[in-house]
Amino acid sequence: MEHARLLPKETGLTPRLKDLVRPWLSLRKAPGEFQSNLVAWRQGGPGPRGWTRTGPPIQTPECTLTWVRRRLVEADECLAKNRAEMERWHLAFLKAYVNGADLRDTAYWQEYLVPRMGADGAERRAARFTNLYDSIAARGCHPGAYAWLADLASAPGLQSHFGFRYFRFDGAHRISCMYMLGIRQIPCMVFSVRTKT
Repeated sequence: MEHARLLPKETGLTPRLKDLVRPWLSLRKAPGEFQSNLVAWRQGGPGPRGWTRTGPPIQTPECTLTWVRRRLVEADECLAKNRAEMERWHLAFLKAYVNGADLRDTAYWQEYLVPRMGADGAERRAARFTNLYDSIAARGCHPGAYAWLADLASAPGLQSHFGFRYFRFDGAHRISCMYMLGIRQIPCMVFSVRTKT
């Protein structure tokens, strides 16, 4: 299978305008997404309604997003927030898909999808995930599609508290697809963080 590639920007006013407006509109949701991901990560797991990482609850300083910039980030750094769960859920699911295995037998299906959204929702989400993989494999990454990371090194002490630099709070499926396809530089919106004092 040929590796996915990053597509060049489309030409013409309308596609270029979409590439500029789409990220700006989605960034308005970033603070809320960051806070909900941070709360879920703090709680640990396992939990009956799904969880983000395995382990006991961890007290974490209150923090907020500040400014943002676009960067390519190493895939391993994008996965560091909950590497074991990403391998057991997302990456193992994609391996099962590529190998033609029963997707309902995966930990992603049983531990991640069904507890969060029930059987019907799990079917829809699994289909979106496999469609995303097929799309990236066939056509590369869509221009303007970024994973969202909070750079914990931008606030004193946060990186050492968490034990990793980049707190991923959107784009786990996209990163997993690119990782499976051999892409090791992930296009990201990287947010600086400020702690509340």
